[in-house]
Amino acid sequence: MLLLSVQGADLPRPACAVLAAAAGTLTGSSVLLLSLAWGVSVLLGRCDLSEQGVAIDKQHTRGWDLNRTGVTVDRDVRQGAAIMAGSVLLYGTVQVPAFLGFSNSPQAALVGAVACLSSMVGYCVYSVLYPGLQQRRIDAARRKRFRMVAVQALALRSNERYGSLVDWRGRLDPVTVRSIFDEFDTDHSGEIDKGEVQGLLLGLQLAGGGSHDVPSQDTMDYWMKEFDANYDGRITFDEFNRALGRWVDERLTSSSRAAGGGSGFG
Repeated sequence: MLLLSVQGADLPRPACAVLAAAAGTLTGSSVLLLSLAWGVSVLLGRCDLSEQGVAIDKQHTRGWDLNRTGVTVDRDVRQGAAIMAGSVLLYGTVQVPAFLGFSNSPQAALVGAVACLSSMVGYCVYSVLYPGLQQRRIDAARRKRFRMVAVQALALRSNERYGSLVDWRGRLDPVTVRSIFDEFDTDHSGEIDKGEVQGLLLGLQLAGGGSHDVPSQDTMDYWMKEFDANYDGRITFDEFNRALGRWVDERLTSSSRAAGGGSGFG
């Protein structure tokens, strides 16, 4: 409002020119202030970066090294930045014709208005649907945590009874995996059915509560979905070995990132 008042005080100029100058000044100053705030935040909040390019929280030992210090953000921040960057393109529908010499172009103004209105409607729809998207992300995070906890429980159990779950290269030890599989294949059929999966989850205390809680149907269904590759209701040793290998690789990758490039496990 202050900018509009100052520009409006210059009465000899046409009103449209006053409004155009005020809007341009307001837009430019807003972009400048937002960029300045973001830049200062990145500068003051930077941390050391691991070899994977992930910021190591609360560790800053490399001074002003711009290649090995910085920040990392979560997916929501990246999506917000992409939306903001996309909104900048809307200015081009009017600015590009102006740069080309068509300062008064009703067609460009119409295209810009339609593009802005469509973008606004699209963003409103996205905002309405976003809680559902967020819930799916929360569910995915919970499933990932379950996989990490399951691998940890299997590693502890194998260490107590059979030896290390993985070798020095970070690969599954086939003898240990076979021993774990045979332990939960209680009928010695060479396959683990859903009832034996329930016993496995109880044995690993992955029921979601105490060690005597019965695993939920959702937990058993998720385990079967991950391990039963051909959906026949039974898990063979090959299926068990492949699925567990994926989980262990995921666990090793997450541990490596959290450790800033290390290879922690267990």
